[in-house]
Order: sequence, then C-alpha cells, then structure tokens
Amino acid sequence: MTQVKYYIRLTNLVKLLLAMVDEGRIAFSPAVELSYLTPNEQAELWDLIRQEDATPSLSQAIRIKQLSKLAKLTPEVQFAILTEEKPNQREQV
Repeated sequence: MTQVKYYIRLTNLVKLLLAMVDEGRIAFSPAVELSYLTPNEQAELWDLIRQEDATPSLSQAIRIKQLSKLAKLTPEVQFAILTEEKPNQREQV
C-alpha cells in the first residue's frame, strides 16, 4: 500500500522531472521527496540538474524538501546542495 502512495505522490512532479524518473535519471526515492517541492522550486531544480548534469541523492533530496518546508529553499541553496561531492564520486587513491 505504501508503494502505491509513493507512485501517486510522483504525480505531483512537474513533467520534466517526472520524465527524468521515467528515464531512470532520477531514482524513485529521491523523486518522491522532490515531489513535495512547489512547482517553481521543481522548475528551478530541473534547470540546475540540466546545467550541472547532476541529480540529487536521497539525502540531498530530503534536505531540499526540508528547506522547502521551512521556506528557506532558494536557487542558490539548491545549487549548493546539488553540486556537493557525493561519497560515491570521491576519487579513490
């Protein structure tokens, strides 16, 4: 039942982000978190994803959602979160 709720929740994504989920470019769990953003915040995020060729991890998506709830999510904050180095991107020596 919970999984069905998550699929329904994805209908709150703007079409451009939903297409990225369908293409497998954004993972399911982060997409559910991003579905709580306003349409304007989602549009800004989509622009950043396209420009930076980076998608949010689950932990980044959760932080973005929390900041949105607090009305503290700006394009600059989204950029800072999205461009953080993720643990799986660190260069191994």
